[in-house]
Amino acid sequence: MPEDKGFEFRKWNAILRLKYGIKDPDNLPLKDWAKLVEEYRYIYELEAEDRKAELETLEINIKNTLYHIVNTLYGKN
Repeated sequence: MPEDKGFEFRKWNAILRLKYGIKDPDNLPLKDWAKLVEEYRYIYELEAEDRKAELETLEINIKNTLYHIVNTLYGKN
């Protein structure tokens, strides 16, 4: 386990514990902890990219829906 209890360490400990079910990441040897973080960081980044794409699609859909509503209300089909 890294000695630095900075934000990055706490963030990854929480991710390992809550999202991936690692019961006690604090007691992992540094080598194992670093390997797990590296593997899960890749997964986490891929998931973040997926969420970003979904949010962008949702934003486009909302804008299109609002545009349609405004055009319908003001008769500018």
